[in-house]
Amino acid sequence: MRLKRYSWVLLALLFGGMILSSCLNEENKIPPNCYDGELNNEETDVDCGGINCPDCPPSCYNGIWDVFPELGWVEVDTDCGGPCPACASCDDEVLNGDETGIDCGGPDCLPCSAEAGDCTNNIMDGDETGIDCGGCCCPDCPVGAGDCTNGIMDGDETGVDCGGVACFPCAMAAMQFFNPADGILDFPSASATFSGTTLVIGGSDLDNGVITFNIPESMIGWVDGMNVTFNESTAPDQICSYIIGGTTYNSSDTNAQITMFIATIDTAPGAIISGTFSGVLVDPVSGDEYAVQDGVFNVILF
Repeated sequence: MRLKRYSWVLLALLFGGMILSSCLNEENKIPPNCYDGELNNEETDVDCGGINCPDCPPSCYNGIWDVFPELGWVEVDTDCGGPCPACASCDDEVLNGDETGIDCGGPDCLPCSAEAGDCTNNIMDGDETGIDCGGCCCPDCPVGAGDCTNGIMDGDETGVDCGGVACFPCAMAAMQFFNPADGILDFPSASATFSGTTLVIGGSDLDNGVITFNIPESMIGWVDGMNVTFNESTAPDQICSYIIGGTTYNSSDTNAQITMFIATIDTAPGAIISGTFSGVLVDPVSGDEYAVQDGVFNVILF
């Protein structure tokens, strides 16, 4: 008897649910409201704000300048000051707001000094010693970082002025330098050969040419940190040449001078030789000069 009564109750519930569900349609569904847990109804946040719902509680993260003295909540600017984190200013010794340097640059602060880099552009410029760090006006580079401007492999650098947390990644087995007329020139096939008496460092690029540095051991020993000079007095044994567009510029003519710093050298096959170079090469026919600036090499020894 009791089982029969339960069966009738269950049938009644199922029948009632079918009737209710069949009555819901696009015309009689509950419209968006301030209690449905969704961002709708012209709300500025879920179930609050806008023209239909109660005001939203103040917050430091809503993108609104909340000023509610009666609640003890008065922001100095949008989401900062008062109960929120301090607003950016030009005298807080922090790189924030629209500043391009610490407390300088941007639309609100005084211009940064002429030598300062832009600490926000992901480029090592100005007097920065790392990417967007160091120098007069950028935050300090991380502890242990190398100085990416000194021509020495220091700190956590993995090559001369490259690699590590602050410097650009090293282009292994590659060479690069800058010429004011041609811009940055890359030599991705760079390498070195060592015969036991002569070291030849070179690189080639089909678009830009071929550069070589010929260094006999009789003129300088193989040690880390050695400086090598290429000029008229070191030719013809110790010479630098660059061939581009059918013209050969070299270090053997008057006014030519290339200075190379070899930071690391290992004579074992497969080792990396790294360093920097800069100076001027001369075309012996026309006397035209070719500037070689900010050269960097990290090349594999064959």
